[in-house]
Amino acid sequence: MATPITDEERARVKELHAQGMSRNDIARVINRSGDTVSKIAREAGLSFDRSMTIAATNARQADMAAERVRLTERLLEAADQALDAIKGPVVVYSFGGRDNTFAEETLDHAPVDMINTAIRAGKTAHDAMSRIVERESGHLEEAVSFLDKLSAAIDAAHEEEHPADAAE
Repeated sequence: MATPITDEERARVKELHAQGMSRNDIARVINRSGDTVSKIAREAGLSFDRSMTIAATNARQADMAAERVRLTERLLEAADQALDAIKGPVVVYSFGGRDNTFAEETLDHAPVDMINTAIRAGKTAHDAMSRIVERESGHLEEAVSFLDKLSAAIDAAHEEEHPADAAE
């Protein structure tokens, strides 16, 4: 059952509001919820300045947009690294056997399973970037162009490593 609001609490909310305190600060002072403070203020015909909340929300949205751009850049880098890993000589290794031995060998080119894994990693990064870019409304044409180039690079790498698939 909710604790009834006292006349002392109502008076204290009015006093603290007159001092310019925020709703949440008042709630902490009187040890009540923000909703209770809002109810008392509303009943007293008082309101709270929300301009700081709006500014903070806008700043947070800008920070999150910047973080999405940073993540997109990291995903592009990861896709590039995955695709670069299948070019040229590669080192393959294994652990195992009865004696749990380590063996490694350098091959002239990546084995098929490594190529497929790299291409899937590039595609996964591409798909993740696409979802991030869809959330960003600005610079949409640049983003689409960027993703089209990345997709073409992934397709070219796949065709280079699997020419038989490209002929189909």
